[in-house]
Amino acid sequence: MYISGTAYPIYPNELPQSGVQVKLDRSGKVTIFSGGSDIGQGTNSLPAYLISEEIGCDPRDCTVVAADTDLSPVDLGRIRAAAPS
Repeated sequence: MYISGTAYPIYPNELPQSGVQVKLDRSGKVTIFSGGSDIGQGTNSLPAYLISEEIGCDPRDCTVVAADTDLSPVDLGRIRAAAPS
């Protein structure tokens, strides 16, 4: 089965299903850490556009670090589970 975009996480727990962390530095650059994997739906570009609009910077000043399990918060939205046989 394939679960994506549901309000119910595939592994029920108290943690959020997904999240981002935003790092601002003195030079005005923004680093966005996201656990999402972009498979054509814009999860690498959309956080840069949304966050740049909210904080008033140019989207080109935003760098998205995506799907790095050492650095990024959890994202349970695109987890594949084996189908029952």
